[in-house]
Amino acid sequence: MKPYDKLTQRGRILRLRQAVRKALEAYGLEDASLRFNHDTGNASFRAAVPERLRHGRQGDVFVDGEYILRLNQPGYQSTALIASELMWLEALRSEADLPVPEPVRALDGNLVLEIEVPGSSGTRQCSLLRWVRGRMQEAGIGTPHLRATGHVMARMHVQASGWTPPSEFTRWRYDWEGLFGDANPTGVRAAVAHQHITPQVRPAYDAAVDRLRDVMAELGTGRSAFGLVHADIAFGDNILFWRGEARPIDFGDCAFAHWMYDIGVALSHVRQRSDWPALRQAFIEGYQEVRDLPSDQAKHLDLFIAAWHAYEILWAAAMVERYPQNREGNIAWMTEAGRNLRNALDRR
Repeated sequence: MKPYDKLTQRGRILRLRQAVRKALEAYGLEDASLRFNHDTGNASFRAAVPERLRHGRQGDVFVDGEYILRLNQPGYQSTALIASELMWLEALRSEADLPVPEPVRALDGNLVLEIEVPGSSGTRQCSLLRWVRGRMQEAGIGTPHLRATGHVMARMHVQASGWTPPSEFTRWRYDWEGLFGDANPTGVRAAVAHQHITPQVRPAYDAAVDRLRDVMAELGTGRSAFGLVHADIAFGDNILFWRGEARPIDFGDCAFAHWMYDIGVALSHVRQRSDWPALRQAFIEGYQEVRDLPSDQAKHLDLFIAAWHAYEILWAAAMVERYPQNREGNIAWMTEAGRNLRNALDRR
């Protein structure tokens, strides 16, 4: 059998399909049809059970009888990390009725399965979630979308601030050390990654992370400022919209972080727009419909937008170290992140 890493993209999809078909049996979904969804780190397939086996409950949040089966990127997250992401999603659904993906446990009760992909070494973690109804939207994002996003993010923050995770729960911690120190999840020590940050980007990077060290220490890690967050909401990517409601998906990067970091990540994607003041105001109004945003935190919004771009720079530099064959693309990513970082700092 040809090794998995020697296959074409089409060959890899076909090989993954074999593994996924086997995995569906563990969920009692062996009759489901499969359609490839995407393979960008994590690989996923859309599974749909035949009409005769559907419950007939259309509902509003989920498409009845349809699921996303996810194969996690090898070596990126442990099974315990992935299971913890899914535990939080279960809590978001059961405690707060939030419109987020709902995990489906296997017949043996497990949230995460470890399956073999033919021709590859080791195993891949597999999980199944109900398919969320909604549409991606990148072009045409306006104030209603920002208000809805602020609203749903505040609901998640409320749930997280009052939730006590199980003892086995483990997720990354995006405090200063977890973002910019050796505890970062890139797999590359900070000092090594720093060697690849270009001279054009380095001054802004250093200024941002130095300031963030002070501000994060000042805000502290109490529940009023810090908790479990999505950490990767991006318009056109990780959030859907349906009938005026925002529906976050893909919680694979969720972590313990400052609430303002979660907000900064989301708003970084519209920070460069000419209508930024109106978009920012709409988001804040939506958020404050649910939860107060204290002024001593809100005043650091641009700095936490800068934090996201600084984190991108560290990631790009770490990827130059890990994958030198992709240096050109990662340097381009770093350059763009540096431009956005300087813009956020200049407008503070």
